Amino acid sequence: MLIVDTTSKISVTGPDNAYDGEPTLRIDPITAPEITVSLLKQTYEKTTAYDISTLLNGKAAQPSAPVTVTIPLPDGYQAATTEVYHITSDGKAEKMAVTVSDGVISFLTTGFSVFVIVDSATEVKFELGNVDSDQTVSSADARLALRASVKLENYAPFSREFSAADVNNDGKIGADDARTILRVSVKLEAFG
Repeated sequence: MLIVDTTSKISVTGPDNAYDGEPTLRIDPITAPEITVSLLKQTYEKTTAYDISTLLNGKAAQPSAPVTVTIPLPDGYQAATTEVYHITSDGKAEKMAVTVSDGVISFLTTGFSVFVIVDSATEVKFELGNVDSDQTVSSADARLALRASVKLENYAPFSREFSAADVNNDGKIGADDARTILRVSVKLEAFG
């Protein structure tokens, strides 16, 4: 079985019995900031996302056996640092085992949904507590975290600023984070 999307050049190959019929391939580039895709886009400077699905008689269908997906390596991505994440139905990002050869990314999957391609060499770095990225943890960072805790600053979840301010790593920015940042800034406490 071979299915190719002529626009994106993405293809799916697998055993003939992977589907009960002749599947078609649907590829939708992702531009809307759904939460997990947004997380990856804010973690890496280079990301490309596709909602990939196979259809039987116009309805979404999953393969009954593993199939291989091939995607052209996006321009500017390095083969050695390219990674692919499958966004599962519960919103988690599952890192896929990939091979990159001759400008093509390949991986096996047993299910389709959103896949995000990242160049891990472009990972956005942050320093815990350094919300304003000025290379030092100070009372200004504590102030920004406190403002974020009461929604006077709006940081996208898992953005560099959000990750730097969420010092207790509970997935939200609270007054306790601001307090810890302030204590670290005056050397009363250390992260860790």
